[in-house]
Amino acid sequence: MDLSDTSQWLPLSAACDQLQKSERTIERLVKSGDLKTQMETRAGRRAERMYHAGDLARIAELGIESKAETGKSLVPRSEQTSLVHVVEKAATQYFGTVTRVPTHLKLWLSLPEAVEYSGLARTTIMQAIRNEEVLAVLSSGWKIRRQSLETCDFSALNGTRHSNADDRSADTI
Repeated sequence: MDLSDTSQWLPLSAACDQLQKSERTIERLVKSGDLKTQMETRAGRRAERMYHAGDLARIAELGIESKAETGKSLVPRSEQTSLVHVVEKAATQYFGTVTRVPTHLKLWLSLPEAVEYSGLARTTIMQAIRNEEVLAVLSSGWKIRRQSLETCDFSALNGTRHSNADDRSADTI
C-alpha cells in the first residue's frame, strides 16, 4: 500500500458519505484501529485528516457498526471478560472453588454492606462516621470497621435510632 498516493485517501465528509455514518462514528472506527488516517498538508490551506479509501470500502462491505449505533458491544457477550471474572477464573483454576467471605466475618465493610448488615439507614451510618462514633476510612469509597458498627450506640444520635429495620417493624405492630 502506497501511503503517499492521495487518490487512496478521502476527507472526513467523503468518508461519512461513503459509510453513511456520523463523524463521531468515523472517529470511533479510527480509534479502534479499523480505519487508517493521515494528515495531509496543502499549500495555503490547513492540514486535513484523510481516511484510507480501502479501509472505508472494507468497512462498508463488512457492515461494521459502532457500539453506539447498535447499543451493543462489537465483541460478542460470550467473549467479553471483566477483570473480576478473569481473576475469579484464575483463582478457581489455581485454588479450586472460590467462595466470598460472609459479611459477618469481614473486618471492614463498604457503606452498602454496612447498611445491609446493620439495617440502619445510610444517613444514620454517615452521621455516626462524621461524629467519629464509628471507625471508618475513605479509600475508594467508605470502609467501615464492622466491630465498631456493632458496638456503636446509634440511639445516642439525635436521640433516636433511624433504621430501615425500625421502619419495617413499626408497620407490622
